[in-house]
Amino acid sequence: MNASTHVAPNMGDLYSLLYIMFAALSALYLAKNTEYKFITFILIFWLLAQPVIQAFYVIRPTFLPFDFQPNRILLIFLVGILLFKSIIVKRNLSPIQRQSTPFVVYLILFIVLIAIAMGVNANVLGLKRIFAIPLEPITFLLLFIVARILITENILRAVLYAILIMSTVSALIAIYQVIADPMFLRTGTPRLAFGNIYRAFGVFPTEYIFGSFQLIAIFVALAVISNQLIRNITIAILSVSVFITFHRLDLIILTVLAFLYMTKFSRKKVGVPMIILLGLVAVSILPAYSIFKSFEGESQLVAERLSADTVSGRFEQYWVVINALPKHPLGLGSYEHPEYQSLMIKHKMTQSIKKPDGTNQVEGLGVHNGFLGVGIKYGFLAMIIFILFFWKMFQYFYRRANRFEPLTYVPMFAVIIWIMSNISNGIINFSSYNILIVGLLAGAFVGLYEKGLLNKKDKVNDTSVCS
Repeated sequence: MNASTHVAPNMGDLYSLLYIMFAALSALYLAKNTEYKFITFILIFWLLAQPVIQAFYVIRPTFLPFDFQPNRILLIFLVGILLFKSIIVKRNLSPIQRQSTPFVVYLILFIVLIAIAMGVNANVLGLKRIFAIPLEPITFLLLFIVARILITENILRAVLYAILIMSTVSALIAIYQVIADPMFLRTGTPRLAFGNIYRAFGVFPTEYIFGSFQLIAIFVALAVISNQLIRNITIAILSVSVFITFHRLDLIILTVLAFLYMTKFSRKKVGVPMIILLGLVAVSILPAYSIFKSFEGESQLVAERLSADTVSGRFEQYWVVINALPKHPLGLGSYEHPEYQSLMIKHKMTQSIKKPDGTNQVEGLGVHNGFLGVGIKYGFLAMIIFILFFWKMFQYFYRRANRFEPLTYVPMFAVIIWIMSNISNGIINFSSYNILIVGLLAGAFVGLYEKGLLNKKDKVNDTSVCS
């Protein structure tokens, strides 16, 4: 097969290959004691290796109109499970599982509305985008269904281990990127934060994806690590990694959720949130020093960023999109639509993008709000359905969250993180790694609830990662 593999110049082949080998070996180890070893291995290998494979090892056959990204391979794999493992599916599908979970109905409606938006704008978007965009939430849905049907306590334990491994390794890499080599294992375009300090991504392509995943991992650690010292060290490392993304929204989310956990779910009330707070104060010394140096004239970039009023600009952006929504009731399908680009360029809400030939091109910004992003892309009704989908999913897991069964608040916090991320960012791409993790966890916990595996308090201690 004649194919090409993309390799970025800022990461050595050796490091990326070593990472892939580490992911494969970890997946083999975690899957060995599960009921469906091969399926679990593939899911965990995807969980551990997806960002690196996506950045450096995507196969692009010259004779096909599409490439083999890890998420597309995951989609094919999930379809294969549902088609060729029908005996397993039938055996594990209880009568209650044949009933639709409330939020799944809204997700299916959302997918239908995306398909309608694609059809309405087919003459502008192009054939590839028309098929690719609806496949993203379909992948999310299939991952949810497979996890829901096949989940067992052993598989859940393996998945939670994998999340902790991925987040801890990525956190250590992120810290190394800040203190030593900003390009080490970097899979995305570097972005300056303060002075000569780059935002840390770990092995992820952006600070948004990295931060969201680390936030989820913090609550996984809280739920499954029983050894207090190991739990506190892990949470401190993960909290530091969130801070060095220098992404303000993630820091706000961390603060809000730490308070929520402390007041509603923590039996000790103070311990872990205080660890988080101390960790954030400790690492604040580095950016504080950079800010101080910037005022001495060493970094005009930092001074400009500190003085910039980004909040007002975003509210102006919101009003521009809100005023445009009635003109496009079925949506424009994509931010690349000429009408959307014209709208944003007209209001000077743009960014400069470097093209493959080295020249710069001005493009309209995507709206920094996930709900408005859905509205302008897929229509006002899709935005309402998207909000209801979030509400029903949050409601489902919130009602089942129990202080005495710590695992039960993991999916609830994962959903809250996704919801809050959409307030000032557009985290609506269902192919995004952090969103698919939510789908995996949601499906797993729905399956556990339906099978009655989280209704006994003595089950909680069995899922502890460390003792």
